Order: sequence, then structure tokens, then C-alpha cells
Amino acid sequence: MCHRIDKSWEWLAVVVGLLFPGTITWLYFFVWPGAAATTLLYAANKVFMAVFPFLLMKLVLRRPIGLTREHLKCQVAAVVSGLAMLVIILVVYAILFRGSPILADVPAAIFAKATMLGVATPSKFLAFALFMILINSALEEYYWRWFVFGALRDLAPTWVAVTVSSIGFTFHHVVVLGSFLRPSDRWPAALGLSACVAVAGAIWAALYHRTGSIVGPWISHVLADVAVIVVGFDMLRGYLC
Repeated sequence: MCHRIDKSWEWLAVVVGLLFPGTITWLYFFVWPGAAATTLLYAANKVFMAVFPFLLMKLVLRRPIGLTREHLKCQVAAVVSGLAMLVIILVVYAILFRGSPILADVPAAIFAKATMLGVATPSKFLAFALFMILINSALEEYYWRWFVFGALRDLAPTWVAVTVSSIGFTFHHVVVLGSFLRPSDRWPAALGLSACVAVAGAIWAALYHRTGSIVGPWISHVLADVAVIVVGFDMLRGYLC
């Protein structure tokens, strides 16, 4: 049984949860983009995403972390959705965006950030990519689906929880994409590209709602991130050495 706290405090926790990751991302990409500040703020963001939900959901509300065993049908749905995202990302990139002027400045910008963080060699970039695919995706499912969506579902109708949590999930992706795009069309392009992230977030929230476990959404998320990393390596093929 969940322990209840005043709804206003629960709403406040959700609002903080929705805004904190994107705000910190904005700070280390646009306000303090230096290596030291970026590393510190990035680490602080990840610590917050790991600790804050645990304090609220586990210790206060006494809600178990969604790691229950899923039925085979749910696992199949997770794999199918992830593979569909993987194929769509790669096909859309190959047809519409590979060599597009919209992404003309992106490879150099990504390489500059990778150089600043010390991951601008194939082996180090691969290690970073594996961290993003396996660890960061798990942290994001724990944070955005178990915590943000789960808390919102207690406070509002399910469709509202799906929509709002997906928009929050998309916020920091808009900031990241915007930092790599050329200033002339930065935010329209970032919003357009990030719309796909919102759709993915909604699918993962629906999977979590159906199963009560973040394992399925994580599997789907991993497959989608594999496609993103493949795109990243393709963009950097002339830079990494």
C-alpha cells in the first residue's frame, strides 16, 4: 500500500521532476558549456535522476520499483516497438537527413563536444555510446516512466500522465538537439525532430502502464538508442580517428 502525502507536495515533486533535467541540460549546453561545468552539471543531473525518485516514490510513497517479471506477450510488444523505432530512425535518416543542410553543422558540433569531454576516439566514443544505450536508457525509464509518469498517473487521468510525462521527457532532448543545430533554424528544427522523442516516450509510458514494469520500455528504448548511435557514428565517420 502506498503512503499518501499532501497532493500539493506531490504535484510540486512532479513539476520539479519534469523541469529539472531539461533545465540542467540547458545550463551545461548554453550557459556554462565549458568542460568542467559540463562534467559537474551532467553528473549532478544523473545523481538527481537516480536519488530524487527513490526518496519520493520508494521511501515516502513506499511504491516498489517497476522491475516485475513480464509476460512473453509484453516482452514481444517491447521488442517489436523497439525494432520498429530502430528501422524508422535509420530509414528516415538515410532518406531525409543524411547530407541535409539542416544537419550540416551537427557533425562538427558533436565532435567538438566529444573532444571537450575526452571521448573523441573510436574506442572512447564507443564506450560512451554503450553507456548511453544500456545505462542511461535504464536511468531514463526509471525516472520518466516509473517516477514521473507513475506519480502523474496518481494525480491525473492516464492520458494526461502519458502526455505530460512525454513532453517532459522531450524537453531536454530539444535542448540537446538545439545545441548542435545551426542558429538560423535551431529551435524549429529541434522541436520537429524531438516530436519523434515525444511519440517514443508515449509508447514507453503505455508499455509501462500496461505491464507495471520498466523492463519492457527499457528494451524498446535500448533498440531505439542503437539506431541513434548508428546515426551518430555515421555523422562522425570523417572525424573519429
